[in-house]
Order: sequence, then structure tokens, then C-alpha cells
Amino acid sequence: MTLYKEMIGRQYGNWTVLSYSHFKKKSFFDNTRNKRRYGKEHFLKVKCKCGVIRTVRPSPLKSGKSKGCGCEGNYTKTQFVKTHGKTNTRLYRIYRNMKERCYKESCKDFLRYGGRGIKICNEWLSDFQNFYDWSMSNGYTDELSIDRINNDENYSPDNCRWTDEVTQSNNRRSNIKLTYDNKTLTTTEWARILNVKADTLHNRKRLGWSDEKIISTPVGGK
Repeated sequence: MTLYKEMIGRQYGNWTVLSYSHFKKKSFFDNTRNKRRYGKEHFLKVKCKCGVIRTVRPSPLKSGKSKGCGCEGNYTKTQFVKTHGKTNTRLYRIYRNMKERCYKESCKDFLRYGGRGIKICNEWLSDFQNFYDWSMSNGYTDELSIDRINNDENYSPDNCRWTDEVTQSNNRRSNIKLTYDNKTLTTTEWARILNVKADTLHNRKRLGWSDEKIISTPVGGK
């Protein structure tokens, strides 16, 4: 197609334009005619210098808003369009929120993630499809959340898993562990075994009780 032919082969940031890709219909309201009209939104096939291939609208390329796939850590809200077609899924929302926690300083959770140096591996950062494929092969369901096995390490295939809320709670850095009868578990795990509230065990620990006394004393006992 001759449309945008002058952009084929040119480099925009880390992107190189490979070819014209496709167009899709776009509706908009024409205030001058007081009615809804339809037009076309065009997309170009581009390749990042790291090898990732995407489709991007011409205008973000020309304006510099879309400079690459994010492989160099320059994650911004560029206006490229991913070809995976899963933007409205729960898994993509998890992926987007993960990026914001690690790279967006205005995110309320940034200090606990990006502020501590937590990043996302290049394999996932550069392409949602890679994250999606890993998730589908590693037990993802809509009832689970992503959890880092080592809370001081990055988001990556070898440090992440899909877990339920209890497992995630057990893995938090703030968890208190208690040892009784040569067994060391978190207060959450002990609470489930003893059929008591975890807060009860936390309060006993704050009072300076020994681990043995915390576990062996019945609720209401002294």
C-alpha cells in the first residue's frame, strides 16, 4: 500500500518501520454536523532494535511519543497498539499494574516496588504476549494473583508464581514466623492450624511472649 510509503524503512527512536500493517474503523462525533461519523485509523508494522515486532499508529512515531518497546526501561504511556487483543482482560490489567508499580513514580505502590529497585525482566517488559504465555503455562486462573517467591527479587519467570490470597499473605516481608515443636511457620499458618485469629498471635508476640507460650496457650488463657 502506498499510504505512509515514505515512512517505510525509517527509524523512529528504537523503532524501524517495516511495512504498512492494517487499518480499523474509528467513530467520532462531528459537532459541526451534529452526527456521528466514521473514519479510518492506520497502523504500521515496526520492529524494535531488540527484535520485538509491534503495530503502531504513525502519529506517535512522528511525535516521538512511541520510541520503543520498553526494553531499555523507558516505559511510558505510548500510543502503540498491541496485537495480542487482550487489553480488556484481567491478566492484562495485572500486567499493566505490575508495570506501574515498578516504573511509574506517581503510583501509590511505587515506593514498595520500583522504589526498592524491583523491576520486570526484559522478556516480559518488552512483550505482554510473553507474560501471557508464561501465565497460561504456569497455572493462571482468575482466582489467583501473581506472587514473587523472593520479595527482594524482580518479576521474572523463575521468581514468580500464581497463588491464592493466603499463600501471598504468607510470603509478605512483614510476616512474623514462630517456632514450636521444631516447626517454623508464619503466624497465618499457625492460626489456621490452631483455629484462632492471626491477630491473636501477633498481639501475643508484641507482648513479648515466647514462641512456645504463644502457640501452646489456648485463646482466653494466660
